[in-house]
Amino acid sequence: MQAKAPSPKKPPKVEKNKDDAAGKSPPKEPVTQVDGFFAKDIPVLLQMAQSALGSGKYDDAEREYKVILQLQPGNPDATQGLYKLSLIRKVNR
Repeated sequence: MQAKAPSPKKPPKVEKNKDDAAGKSPPKEPVTQVDGFFAKDIPVLLQMAQSALGSGKYDDAEREYKVILQLQPGNPDATQGLYKLSLIRKVNR
C-alpha cells in the first residue's frame, strides 16, 4: 500500500491594509520625543508653526509641522499646514 503524500499547507491569508493595496506605506509609529518636544507640546508646536507660516518663515513652519507629525503621525492640522506650505512655495517660485 502506498501512503499519500501530505498536501502542502496553504500560507495563512493576510489581509492587506487598503493603503498597502494603493501602494502607500503604513503610517510610521509615533516617537515619544523629538528635539525636546513631547506629544503634550503639539498644541504649542502647532501654534508656532501657524505663526511662522503667517510670518513667511516657511522653513521654521515646515520644521515644526514635521516635528508634530513625528510625534503624532497623521495629525490633520500638521498635514494641512504642510499642504498649504507647498502651495505657497509653488506660487512663490
